[in-house]
Amino acid sequence: MPSIKLVVGSILFLPGFAVMLGWLLYWPSIAQLAPRTQVFVFNAAFAAFLAGGVLLWIGGSGFSIARPRSRVLPDTNEMDLRTIVDLLPMLISYIDRERRFQFNNHAYSAWLKRPLSEITGRHVHDVLREESYEMVKNSVDQALAGEEAHFQMELIHDGAPHHFRGIYLPHKDSNGKVIGIYGVANDITPVQPVENQLMLMAKHDLLTGLANRTQFNEKLSDAIARSCRSGLVMAVLLIDIDHFKTINDELTRRGGDQVLIESARRLMGCVRQTDVVARLAGDEFVIILEGMHAAEEATIVARKIIQAMERGFEILGAVRKITVSIGIAIRPDAQIDADALLHKGDEALYMAKAAGRNTYQLVH
Repeated sequence: MPSIKLVVGSILFLPGFAVMLGWLLYWPSIAQLAPRTQVFVFNAAFAAFLAGGVLLWIGGSGFSIARPRSRVLPDTNEMDLRTIVDLLPMLISYIDRERRFQFNNHAYSAWLKRPLSEITGRHVHDVLREESYEMVKNSVDQALAGEEAHFQMELIHDGAPHHFRGIYLPHKDSNGKVIGIYGVANDITPVQPVENQLMLMAKHDLLTGLANRTQFNEKLSDAIARSCRSGLVMAVLLIDIDHFKTINDELTRRGGDQVLIESARRLMGCVRQTDVVARLAGDEFVIILEGMHAAEEATIVARKIIQAMERGFEILGAVRKITVSIGIAIRPDAQIDADALLHKGDEALYMAKAAGRNTYQLVH
């Protein structure tokens, strides 16, 4: 069985795989303590914050799980540290090259509802359910090949599925040969709703629910790539609400927000579900149209938008007339990148405003 040793040191950075529990941060790493001594370090950091969420200090210590050169009885300090490992609310393990568990903390017993005597020493496939093993198999293979491997798996606990996210780190001998892997996995089920919400917020405009600039840039790159492969025409429509600053000043911020929300709703109603509608900033909207055979298809959508926006907006109890100007940039068969396409759209939008607004202009 691997021994447990104390490792103390400063924490200089937080890696990608870090789990926050209250005020504690946990993450694994590999440490080279001497030319012939490589250990797995499980770090714990304590963070203090100033008012406003400013990080003031991070420091911490960790313990390592290492395979000893010879089997010796653990000393008192090692026994105490094993107790600490068993109290941690995550799955910690060591797997040898035959894919057998050679170390498991108590969390394995608690989650699988089996004594450690039925877990440690057995093949990973025999310990995990078939579905769970298939989720981690490739990551185990990757780690045994010498690469750090992240994974996700599902365990059934008390009849309910729990989602785990983890990492396998290769353990190498003095010759650089992988002799086993260290594993850490944490139950992310309680934080998944929050994580999903944060991911949604990162890609969407909070006011209108449309795609934001980040998602738009990703979608535009993908759309251009698809257009290159298919040879079909695509277009971007840059849309500004006419005189929005004046509208916002007259209706206050609350009224201006209602105009933006209703504008977003109407824009969505003018396009297909597969088209992308985004809000870049302020009153700047943009639409990606794909799979067209002719530029005229984009002008049909533009006219539809202008008609939809001309219907009165009921804002703060009063009906207000809102119009938009639209610049259409067409990407034909010729090669053109995202920046150039958007520049063409800006030119077309400027032309639409110069033509008196409440209209569209197209640039090939």
